Amino acid sequence: MHSAERVEFDRYLDQVLAGLPALAKSTLDEIPLIVEDYPSPVIRKAEGLRYRDELCGYFEGVPKPEQSISDGYSLPNRIYVFREGNVALATDEEGHVDQAELVRQIRITVLHEIGHYLGMTEEELTELGYD
Repeated sequence: MHSAERVEFDRYLDQVLAGLPALAKSTLDEIPLIVEDYPSPVIRKAEGLRYRDELCGYFEGVPKPEQSISDGYSLPNRIYVFREGNVALATDEEGHVDQAELVRQIRITVLHEIGHYLGMTEEELTELGYD
């Protein structure tokens, strides 16, 4: 991904973050949001992915409802957003990126990963339209 494409993507991400509901915004105060072009080989292997643009986002850590002071945490909690996966879903057959679809996809990705942090399952997220 070229630097101009990253800048454009990050501008859309900022737009999405600014328009999130209050609960989502406050949740992002608790957990870092990391933006990368694509998932690391470790994440791809863990998720059984063949291609690096197959994943839009990823929650790493312990969901909030499962956290305990006495347990400690082996990994820091973080949410990843992957540019290539989101762009791939917003690109038509001719290779053109639909900007409105990209913004929609970024929003879904961020809310989906926040949902995982808050302890929601894939099924619950799908019911809410965040799949």
